[in-house]
Amino acid sequence: MDFTWLFDRLLFFTALLGLPTLAVVLYFVLLSHHAARLQERYEGLHAARERWRKKQELKQEYYRLADPLFHFRVAEKRPQDSGDTTRTYTRTVDRKTRHTRIAQAVATGRFVLNATPLSELKPGMVLGAEVPVREGSRLDPGTTLTDETIQQLKQAAVAKVPILFNPITQT
Repeated sequence: MDFTWLFDRLLFFTALLGLPTLAVVLYFVLLSHHAARLQERYEGLHAARERWRKKQELKQEYYRLADPLFHFRVAEKRPQDSGDTTRTYTRTVDRKTRHTRIAQAVATGRFVLNATPLSELKPGMVLGAEVPVREGSRLDPGTTLTDETIQQLKQAAVAKVPILFNPITQT
């Protein structure tokens, strides 16, 4: 038996079958490594997107909490990023619930009641307690002051008016 011929044939078939097999195995190893790297990159992008979404939610929550009467503005949604403070809103809860919620907010420190003199009142301020303006008529807590309501208070000769103050957003 010719061992040289057998060794040559064995080497030939090993090279013929072994090298392509090795190349295919190496290709799949590199492919799986690349897939793992792409998966890590995708997860990083997904995490960044989630952080951005969470930041936007926190920003909307901050704007919602900065609104002094956010408990009562559920009938119309206020655009959070517009900064529009001139829109009017309808009361969506009954008077008793509204009074209770404002009282709870003051009791928990969410709001502070400031006794504000008439000369310092400005439109847009929010009443924190019930104020009688004339016999049988009163302004409810949560009422946003306008020029007309300030005139009514001046005519009623009220010395100081309880105004809601949000210590978180106002300095």
